[in-house]
Amino acid sequence: MTTTLPSRTAALAVSSPSPVFAPVTTTTGVDPVDARATVDARDRRRVVVARLPTDTAPTRVAEADIIHRRLTSLPGGVPARMTSSLPLHRASVLVGAHARGDAVLAVRFSHTGEHVVTCGRDRAFALWNARKGTLLKKYTGGHAREVRDCACARDGSRVATCGGDRGVFLWDVATGVSVRRWEGHEGDGGVNAVALCAPGDAVCVSGGYDASVRVWDARASGSRAMQTLNARTGVPFGDSVTSVSVAERSGGARVAAGCVDGAVRVVDLRRGLCHIDRCDAPVTSVSHSRDEQCLAVSCLTSRVALLDCSSGDALATYRGHVAERSKTECRLTNTDAHVLAGSEDGRVIFWDLVSAAVVADLRAHDETAVVCGVDFSPEGAPPAMVTCATDGRAHYWTTATPSDA
Repeated sequence: MTTTLPSRTAALAVSSPSPVFAPVTTTTGVDPVDARATVDARDRRRVVVARLPTDTAPTRVAEADIIHRRLTSLPGGVPARMTSSLPLHRASVLVGAHARGDAVLAVRFSHTGEHVVTCGRDRAFALWNARKGTLLKKYTGGHAREVRDCACARDGSRVATCGGDRGVFLWDVATGVSVRRWEGHEGDGGVNAVALCAPGDAVCVSGGYDASVRVWDARASGSRAMQTLNARTGVPFGDSVTSVSVAERSGGARVAAGCVDGAVRVVDLRRGLCHIDRCDAPVTSVSHSRDEQCLAVSCLTSRVALLDCSSGDALATYRGHVAERSKTECRLTNTDAHVLAGSEDGRVIFWDLVSAAVVADLRAHDETAVVCGVDFSPEGAPPAMVTCATDGRAHYWTTATPSDA
């Protein structure tokens, strides 16, 4: 069983509610170049900028020497790093919540790192004590199709989910009741990604098969989006949006979205700016570094690229995993010292951030399974990782063996 990357086969008519922010207009940026990766700034540049007519053009910071200093100045940014801090020991197996044999499509840490949420093809999601491998609660009755992604609120009281039924839900963790159901994504492909952001997690962001990103007010009782980002509002996604990541230290104002059309779009909601970075291959995952200066981007060419958020330049490229036909994810560790990604052959690969060398090759799941979800413990928590795969299992990994714990 594989998790095939969703892609639209026909143009969809997408309705657009009145946006809270002014619509953007598109202007031409610097010339397009080959996005295949080196550390040389000239080999990867931001190619299109969409902006409000009243805004000034964003400052570009892109030279090779600056990029080299950026990489080596990141936390732990020295070439030789030990792997003892990597979570390579399986501490628990999270099974029993989802239907036997059904894929677990996504797995996410809570903001404390104490709990994990898994999302299943069986239309359910579940809350776990990851360290003990204990199922705390299973949530059903909301989604009519598979649950594809989730996001945990900072205080742990709510979880946002999305799935193949086009629904975006906000759940009360304690009662298991859906307190919000947002509607607006269109077509038959559903919603692929969701994130909570802004102070008090007052904003929910979702990305869908209908080539749009929608912004929802988690405090209001209405079911319609307060902002829609699509071709009609000046952000022309060319295909299905597969992944979203929000720069939270900016108050949830900058949203990065990966798309099957081979581009990453970074939208500044407050300033009305949209930067488009071409990757020349379908993008399956985007994830900010902890300092929010970089963006890890996973592509279907078995490649993970590290982009500079301020300029769109490629700082490094990471290879060694298999990602040719299925959706896989990438992350940075909670010290920003390593990059990791799931693979279509059951492995998880760790790379050194600066040298891009493989430092660990972990057999995380059965070799016939696609590792479709990975997440790393939040900043300040002990190093830990969770993985999930099409074999119907989720695993929790730590730096210590059970005998050491």
